[in-house]
Amino acid sequence: MLSRYVASQVKHNGYFLLGLAVGLYVALVCVPLDDGAAETLLDCVSDTSISAAPVDDYEPQRTEARGQGVAPVAAPARSVQRPRYYSTELGIRERLFVGVLSSEEALSGRAAALNRTVAHLLPALKFFVTASATRRASLPNVVGFTDTREMLKPFHVLKYVTDNYLDEYDFFFLVGDTSFVNARRLLQLVRGLGVSHNLYMGVADDDSPYCSLEHGILLSNGVLRSVQGALDWCVRNAYSRHHHENLGRCIQHTTQLSCIDTMQVLHITL
Repeated sequence: MLSRYVASQVKHNGYFLLGLAVGLYVALVCVPLDDGAAETLLDCVSDTSISAAPVDDYEPQRTEARGQGVAPVAAPARSVQRPRYYSTELGIRERLFVGVLSSEEALSGRAAALNRTVAHLLPALKFFVTASATRRASLPNVVGFTDTREMLKPFHVLKYVTDNYLDEYDFFFLVGDTSFVNARRLLQLVRGLGVSHNLYMGVADDDSPYCSLEHGILLSNGVLRSVQGALDWCVRNAYSRHHHENLGRCIQHTTQLSCIDTMQVLHITL
């Protein structure tokens, strides 16, 4: 009776028993029985991504592209020139730049006195002289030009200012070193002026349409931007021995402005 039952179970579960037998055989063949059978285990694995090197020496390699196919090569990123200051990025400018046309002889006299009286109120203050003067200059804020032609000095000043400070200041005040500058009054004046108007402001001598450099010339940022693109014309047409006349002719050519001494109910009295 028992033998019939066993025979019946074997008949009905023949495939299961056959699979079990094959599995036991494979396990006995492939599974190592000691530490020296590591290579036999690797031979039973069909994943070709595993190196054939010994297991103990294997180091994982970083794979950048995990998807199928070749990963697209990223285009080189464009170099973005960041502004030097946040104020430049936001378009915020300081109010006033002051440039003094001076000479080598005046650096230790008039220019030094002017520097002592207004430099603490006007931090953006530069003295412009010829290049030979800078070797003996006693002032730290002296700019020298290699071109010693006195007639062209105002245009060297404009070129220097537009190249270096045009994006940093709203107004630019040019004056000679023989003048006394009331710095507090000048600052009060520019604080009351709007930056949206083109401004060529100063005091004209007699019936001249040009502002006198001895009294100071106040220029808005917009006027200086217009002059920047016409400096070649201004240099070619500089023939007067007076700086303010050459400057005035240049400004009038580019902006059609004549000198005014009143703007927005503010009167220039420096």
